[in-house]
Amino acid sequence: MSLSARHLACVIAVLSVSGSALAHVRLDHASPKVGAKVAQPPTGVKVWFDDDVIASGCTLEVLDPSGKQIDKEDSHGDASDKTLVIVSLPADLSPGKYKVRWRAKCTDGHTTRGEFKFEITSAGK
Repeated sequence: MSLSARHLACVIAVLSVSGSALAHVRLDHASPKVGAKVAQPPTGVKVWFDDDVIASGCTLEVLDPSGKQIDKEDSHGDASDKTLVIVSLPADLSPGKYKVRWRAKCTDGHTTRGEFKFEITSAGK
């Protein structure tokens, strides 16, 4: 292998390793589902990420149709699933479109943010 071919192989190896080391965690799926219309108000929002997260560096905020934060401000990870973050909701949510804002800190220290919406179509009991 010539010198330039060895350098190229080295660069490719370094980029493939550093690319995975610098990856950012992304939302994998959620409950309620992203963009879902649900008949009954959920008791909480669960968000799964595509990699393990550091629970203390993650937050979920749920905003009502007017933009007011209505979750119980108790975002927490799940001890048995390091990809899951949960926040509780009050039982008396009204019909309307809700926004979930999330922030996730992956195990390499990088933080990613995002948001999604879901809609409640009926009033809670």
